[in-house]
Amino acid sequence: MRENKIELIKQYEETGKLLHTFFEWRYKVMNRFFLAIAAIFIAVQWMFKDPELRSYIFIPLLLGSIFSIFTAYMDRVNQRIMNTCYKVGEATEHSLDLAAGLYSQLNADFLNNRTRRIVSYRNILKILYWLSALTLFIGALLSIVLN
Repeated sequence: MRENKIELIKQYEETGKLLHTFFEWRYKVMNRFFLAIAAIFIAVQWMFKDPELRSYIFIPLLLGSIFSIFTAYMDRVNQRIMNTCYKVGEATEHSLDLAAGLYSQLNADFLNNRTRRIVSYRNILKILYWLSALTLFIGALLSIVLN
C-alpha cells in the first residue's frame, strides 16, 4: 500500500513537471509567433519603400500565413497534451484521496463541456493564430492582384 502511494506521488510530480514543460513550450511558441509577425511587417514595410521589390511583398505575407497555421497546430498539440496532464493529475488526486487538488479544479473549470468558456486562453490563441493566417493570406492575395 505504501509503495503504491509513493508511486502515485511520483506520478503526480512527473505530471506536474510535464505540464510545466508544455506551458513553457506554449510560451515559447507565442514568443516566436509575435517575433515572426513583427519581422513580416518590417520586411513588408522595407519592400514597400522600394518600387522594384513591391511586386514581391506577397512572399513574406504568404510565409507568415503558413507560419501562423503551423503555430495554430503546434498550440493545438500542446493543448491536447496539457489536457491529458490535467486528466492524469485529477485521477492521481482521486487515488491519493486529495479533496480538491489543482488538477481536479482545472478539469472542472476547463475540460468539462458544460462549463467550457467561449473566452478562454486557448480560444484567444486559436482565434489569434487563425485570424493572422487569414489576414496575411488575404494581404498576399491583394498584393498579387494590385501589382
